[in-house]
Amino acid sequence: MFGPLTKNIIVVVVLLVSAGIISTKLYVEGKRVGVAETTVKWQEDKERLAREYIEAIKASREKEQQLQHQANVMRLEHQREIETLRRSHSAALASVQQRPQTRASEASPICSADSASTGVGSTGKELARPDAEFLIGYAAEVELLQQAYNECRSKYNALRDLLNK
Repeated sequence: MFGPLTKNIIVVVVLLVSAGIISTKLYVEGKRVGVAETTVKWQEDKERLAREYIEAIKASREKEQQLQHQANVMRLEHQREIETLRRSHSAALASVQQRPQTRASEASPICSADSASTGVGSTGKELARPDAEFLIGYAAEVELLQQAYNECRSKYNALRDLLNK
């Protein structure tokens, strides 16, 4: 019926069709497995990134709470120091209330030859009340500004140290 050449051609065609069907099945199966593996890896990466994100948020909140606590402690300390300065300022102002409005030796200049021997104007004890009040207020302002600077600097250093950990 069929010659040897025809049989060989049929065998080759059947083998080629079988190879094509097998390779197509292998390709489809490989693609399905590859997609499944990729999906699993993608899900694992997604979960890992979500965990890392949550850990980063927790760490950030902990740092924020530490900073807030430090700021509260510094603020309370600053308020105590300001209150101490205000009490000191009030006490100094009260101590000069008994002073006269003008100096006792208003006529003599401060730099005269006899001022060295009398001591007039050489200490704060001889200052008139308005002058003493001004200087006390000025000194209080300087102390408050120094305290504010120290507080600002300590907050900056604490923040820098915490962020550089």
